[in-house]
Parts: sequence; structure tokens; C-alpha cells
Amino acid sequence: QGQVQQQSGWAPVEQMAPQQHDAQPAQIGISIWQKGSWHVIASVTPGSSAQTQGLQPGDVLRKLDRVPCKGWDHDKIMEKLRGYEGSPVIVRTNTKKLRVIRDCAVVDRPVPQGMQQQYHHQPQPQPQ
Repeated sequence: QGQVQQQSGWAPVEQMAPQQHDAQPAQIGISIWQKGSWHVIASVTPGSSAQTQGLQPGDVLRKLDRVPCKGWDHDKIMEKLRGYEGSPVIVRTNTKKLRVIRDCAVVDRPVPQGMQQQYHHQPQPQPQ
């Protein structure tokens, strides 16, 4: 206990920085769909770090945290996009390289049959 499977990319709880113990799971505010071996941004959550950093629908994901992601399945892409709220991920697209903060709630919704998989995210509520 206290440890998540190594393949998920998460570290044992004991190795996490103290400020991360209370952080909520989050990801960058994009939905994606697969086109051949690539993943394409379908939409960007308004007000998210992804939007303010300049990610746009149609951008093709090339690397996540400096690792080429061509040919990855959706589970692996989402694993890389998820992390602790406030943590960064380096996103390289076909046109830009950006440091994006995980600032959107993780929301998994069923995908209607016959549609390409998309992942939808809602911004985290801001403290008052």
C-alpha cells in the first residue's frame, strides 16, 4: 500500500513532495482524438493553462515531457496528461513547445458508440 503501479508513472507516496499529498488529481484542459498514429487536440477548456499557453484545436501532440508519443494509445496519453493539480507537463505539438500546468478536473465521460474517443475536462473550482 502507499504505492501505485510503477508503469503508471506515479511515484510512491513516500517519495512525493509534501505539498503534493493534499493536491487533487488534475490534467491539462484539452480533449483529444486519435488520427492514425497521432493524437490531435479536439478542444481546449476556456480559462485553462492549456488555453493561456496557446494550445489550439488541430494541434498534433508530438511529445509529452520530452518523450515522443506517436503510436501511444489513449490510456498512455491520458496517463501522461494527468498528475497533481498545479504540476507542469511539457507539451510539444506540430507548431510549438509549451509548459502547461495541470489545472483542470479529471472528468471521464463515456464515449458514444461510433465516435472517436475524446476526453473532456472541466476547470477546477477556484478558492474564494
